[in-house]
Amino acid sequence: MARNISATLQSPKFCPHCRKKGQLLALGYYYRFISGLNRDSLELPIRRFRCAHCGHTVSLLPDFAQPYRLVRNSTVEAYFDNRIWEPGSHRWASLLEQYWRRYVCWVPNLVRYAGNYPGLDPPLHDPQQCWVLFLSVGGSLEKTTLSLVSRHQVTMFNKYQCHTPCSPTGKLS
Repeated sequence: MARNISATLQSPKFCPHCRKKGQLLALGYYYRFISGLNRDSLELPIRRFRCAHCGHTVSLLPDFAQPYRLVRNSTVEAYFDNRIWEPGSHRWASLLEQYWRRYVCWVPNLVRYAGNYPGLDPPLHDPQQCWVLFLSVGGSLEKTTLSLVSRHQVTMFNKYQCHTPCSPTGKLS
């Protein structure tokens, strides 16, 4: 876990919004919570950077976290795969149900992006089948999220403004 947190301290080489190299300047930290392995939640420092070229901020989440989601990836993945609950994860049952509903609503949009996702053959209509296929290609929720965000600026749950690249003028596209 320390490896993932320390990775958030280094400035990315490129701005994900304008794609300019070497323009991200350290801005500070904010803190967010993520589910712990027990019944508690952990507070994590998240490093923020500002692009000197386009002015947008970039926050680097550890690979075990989803944007705007409290429950860690391993617990989400276990729940969605209908595996045995992880220790302490029953506390997150209502949130996991909300995540599943959010994912099911997002599947039609996700499938539109899948046309360019290597290894998938859309159309996919069943949410569980779509989940299994996306994760079988990506290998895990962590790797699938990284691939979707870097290729399409989306996650398995939504398209967030923080993933939306800017036009050359710096305005959100």
